[in-house]
Amino acid sequence: RRRGQKAVLFAGCVADHANPAWKVSAVRLLAGLGLEILPDPGFTCCGCTLGHSGAPDAQAAMQQQNIEAWRTAGRPLLVTFCATCRCGLRAYARKDLGLTMDEIDLWREKLVSLAELLGDTSFDIGPGAPPAVRYHRPCHGAGGNQDLAFLRRAMGERLIFNENETPCCGFGGLTKLTSPDLSDAVAAMALAIYAPKPGEQIVTGCSGCVTQLRAAAPAGVVVGHWLELIG
Repeated sequence: RRRGQKAVLFAGCVADHANPAWKVSAVRLLAGLGLEILPDPGFTCCGCTLGHSGAPDAQAAMQQQNIEAWRTAGRPLLVTFCATCRCGLRAYARKDLGLTMDEIDLWREKLVSLAELLGDTSFDIGPGAPPAVRYHRPCHGAGGNQDLAFLRRAMGERLIFNENETPCCGFGGLTKLTSPDLSDAVAAMALAIYAPKPGEQIVTGCSGCVTQLRAAAPAGVVVGHWLELIG
């Protein structure tokens, strides 16, 4: 139902600066869905982490820049694949950032996750796929769990997810900055709960969770965004 619509990708800071391959995969998926992909109109950080760190003025400036960039692009679909970015962008509609009443409704309608757009698409598992994929659900920004629904379709029985075991990675808020030892301990506990075996892969839809768990993962265990599963 979205085929032919104009869309712009909000990749987020981690994809923009550290993992550009995520953007390449996301654009390829969007093109396969028949969307008209517009160039980046000048997005900056979503501002979510600036709010956590107590910098409201800098946060508001970035939020307003992103709104203006969206307007400049013609108010298209705003697609994100990072749970933190999605959470931060959704909050714009609840703040006094200059959005008109009509734009507030349109912002909520146009802001969609990449996994949500994938709908009922089907995928083939190639010979190089990991034997098992463990899904880490972010503490915040999980929304309607579109990532999990997508991965269940794409990975089938290879996907491992226990609804009763959804530990925090320890990265969120100011934990990593104000208490790095605690942050590292929480990450180690999460990995102990997952107990991944060598050759298995942990995936998530949050850029911050990827950064945290990847740094703490044992040798032989790959941690990444679920976009890295797309060949």
